[in-house]
Amino acid sequence: MKKRKLFLLTVVIIGILFQSSKVCMAAETAPFFENGIVEIGNIDLGESDLQLPLVKKKSKTVKRTYPNKQSIPGGIYYEEYIDGHMWGGILDWTGEIKNVGYGVVEATFSGKLKMID
Repeated sequence: MKKRKLFLLTVVIIGILFQSSKVCMAAETAPFFENGIVEIGNIDLGESDLQLPLVKKKSKTVKRTYPNKQSIPGGIYYEEYIDGHMWGGILDWTGEIKNVGYGVVEATFSGKLKMID
């Protein structure tokens, strides 16, 4: 009786290991999905002129005023309605500062906006 239980337990463990290895292999070949973009491994297009418009982006530069240099953040979230669509994204501080008087400074932020609607 003990041998039979041991045999059944061994068969179950081997079956579980086999199924989990199939799941791992499937996960390695499945497309990776993040932030609305599907990556399907390394695709070599060679000399092809094919361009895939997966995510539309627009460059944007804005200026913001702050009471002093120490209060300038490293980046800001920015949204704008352009051409019938809402665009948004993080704009990074370029390091550019302009004194506008009374200790107030104007900082420049730049980056890419993605279509969000």
